[in-house]
Amino acid sequence: MASAERVWELASDINIPAQFSDEFQGAEWVDADGPQEGASFIGRNERKEVNRAWETTSYVIACDPPRVFAWNVNDRDRPSAQWRFELEPIPGGTRLRQRLIIGPSLSATGRAMEENPDRAQQILARRREQHRDNMTLTVQGIKQLAETDV
Repeated sequence: MASAERVWELASDINIPAQFSDEFQGAEWVDADGPQEGASFIGRNERKEVNRAWETTSYVIACDPPRVFAWNVNDRDRPSAQWRFELEPIPGGTRLRQRLIIGPSLSATGRAMEENPDRAQQILARRREQHRDNMTLTVQGIKQLAETDV
């Protein structure tokens, strides 16, 4: 079990997920030295199975230590996705949840679904599975770091 402060330190580090994700490769702050509401960062992603690499600009929309760290992707107000880490104190430690909300702007997955309406359900199901797998790896990785690195 780890303290909320320790879990927060890891969850709000924009490069920690790159240690565990098959897709996210890392990020750099654009206009800040660390997490703060209103700051932005450039994230690098790669999907080897489709030979695709890309960058996105993300905007921190919630930074409430040690409870919430959230950012919108590609547009501050109409993102293609919103990612969130939510921390909750529990007896003896901290519960960490990672959430993803897709939209309202269209992502590459949404465009692929529009271009291939006959395969849209399969495209969405596969992408959801990829996100779920990477989110699970990230949360488990943060748990391991929080409980072993002190």
